[in-house]
Amino acid sequence: MDKKAFTLAEVLITLGIIGVVAALTMSSLIAKHQKKQTVVRLKKAYSLQAQAYIMSEVENASADGWPNLNDPNPAVIFANLNQYFFPYFKTIKTCSTTNLKECGVAERYYALNGGPAYASSSNVRAAAVLADGTTIFYTFNDVNRITTHIDVNGSAPPNRHGRDVFRIQDFYYNGRSGYYVAGQGLAREELMSGAAQYACNKSQEGYHCATLIMQDGWQIKDDYPW
Repeated sequence: MDKKAFTLAEVLITLGIIGVVAALTMSSLIAKHQKKQTVVRLKKAYSLQAQAYIMSEVENASADGWPNLNDPNPAVIFANLNQYFFPYFKTIKTCSTTNLKECGVAERYYALNGGPAYASSSNVRAAAVLADGTTIFYTFNDVNRITTHIDVNGSAPPNRHGRDVFRIQDFYYNGRSGYYVAGQGLAREELMSGAAQYACNKSQEGYHCATLIMQDGWQIKDDYPW
């Protein structure tokens, strides 16, 4: 009897096609999972910080009256965080400049465009770790501003703004206390504009990416520079 069967070449071609389709599908699924996990952790950390600020003001009066908010001394900043912030949200560990690595603070952080970000272990004043592994670290810069950064996967790479690191400003900004998100108040087009230094754009630093995600309803849309 004449029996029909696939040739070896046909089998190999079929397997090759299946492999390519599977690779493309897996890549898309992995990216989708990473985006969802990033948003979940960012939202959780942001919410904890915002709630902690409100609860602290209830117990410690208005933040405008909190002392030493613009003191650059690392020991003073850590003491302030321990008094006004850390008690109001659940952490599994807090760190000062003496043990930052234990809290997942990386040696170097990068801007969305791949260049160096101003945040590095050398100017981090304190850090805290949440139960899900998210690291929250605090820097102090030359305009008397304590800035909060949320790293959704701790010291693991890429340590890049807009991908796993997001910048938030709190405590002291432009001469007064408050809780601010970098880029708040800007229109979506401005947040993504390639002409703006802090824009959530692969040609720029990406410090406004947290605000873009929030404005988009806590999601990473298709045009987000992932």
